[in-house]
Amino acid sequence: MSIKHRHWFRLQSSPMAFLKGWWWVIAIVICSYLFYIPLVHNKNVSRKGLEGRVAALEHEKVLAMEEQEMLLLRIASQSDPCWIEMMLMRALGVVPEGQVKVHFQNQS
Repeated sequence: MSIKHRHWFRLQSSPMAFLKGWWWVIAIVICSYLFYIPLVHNKNVSRKGLEGRVAALEHEKVLAMEEQEMLLLRIASQSDPCWIEMMLMRALGVVPEGQVKVHFQNQS
């Protein structure tokens, strides 16, 4: 057996000798792990917050699309004579011919 092989065999047979030579590698691995744990925790917290924000934005998008559809229907119905008559009755209080307008007063 050559000297190199005996030296390697001796390092493998004594764990303390192995730790003495490689302590800095072990220390770097431990420090890296200690810094890694909080970073992963912060990433998970950020991810959950962003997932909640995405859900809220999707809900807001659905509401906006419903409102858009309603507005498009209102725009399309503006050329309808029945709609025009209803708007005149509601906004201006106009009554069509042949109908009687009734006005109630508070008696407070």
